[in-house]
This record gives sequence, C-alpha cells and structure tokens, in this order.
Amino acid sequence: MRITRVDTHVVGTPWRNLTYVVVHTDEGLSGVGETGMLGHTDALLGYLREAAVNHVVGSDPFATLTAASLQVGFSTPNFKVLKHFNDFADAEIKNIVKGAPQVVDGYFEISDVPGLGVESDADAAAEFPRQQAHFDLFADGWEKRTPETVR
Repeated sequence: MRITRVDTHVVGTPWRNLTYVVVHTDEGLSGVGETGMLGHTDALLGYLREAAVNHVVGSDPFATLTAASLQVGFSTPNFKVLKHFNDFADAEIKNIVKGAPQVVDGYFEISDVPGLGVESDADAAAEFPRQQAHFDLFADGWEKRTPETVR
C-alpha cells in the first residue's frame, strides 16, 4: 500500500485555526490527522504541500506517521512540542518498521537518512493480525501499555 495524495483542510475557530490532513492510499483507505502552528497556518500549509510531494506521496502509510511529524518539527524554527503516541515503542513494531525513529534521553533524534527514512515489512506485519484492542485512556498507567491497562 502506498500514499497517493495528501489533502489539507483548515477549520477556523475563535481560539485558533485547526489544520487537518487527509492521507489517501492506492487501496482506497484514507486517514485523518491534525497538525498546527499557532499563528502560522499559511506557512504550515505551504510546508505540507511541499513535503507531501517530496516525502510523503509514494511512501508506506504504516511507516510514516511519526516520521512525517518529526520532519515537520525538525524543519520548523522554534518548534517546541510534538504531541505523539510513540508508534515505535513496542518491540514488534521495531521488527516491522525499518529505520523507526527512536526516543533517546527523552526526545527523538534527527535521522540522517533521506526522505522519511522508514520502510515497513509487510510480511513481518502479517504475523500480527488485527485485534479488538481497547485503550482505557483514563486508567492509571495506560501509557505503559501493560495488560492491566489494555483490554
């Protein structure tokens, strides 16, 4: 599966502009995410247009979410915080996604690999079929991904 197109949509609110991206694939699947740069929506949209063509279209959608977000952050002056759920923390994912960004001393390091620098192994992913997972984000310790917090 490969990404074929990235669309952006801006929703204006009284407190800030909300910028959404819709990622489309060659298999008809689409996904929606939110991004933002307070007070710099036009700059963000310009970056996303350029990044989509140069780094995202043609790539594997399962290997790119955090990597693409990191590229936006690393290339944005005065970028302070990236909200993320570390997609690559689980050992199984490290076997599926080659070149996965790693957290070192509490932050992601900048990759020196061209493009997004990640590729997924479809055969390795096939070993982990879809499950009816449930995160209780209000349970103590949910972020640790332990069996007690994931039902």
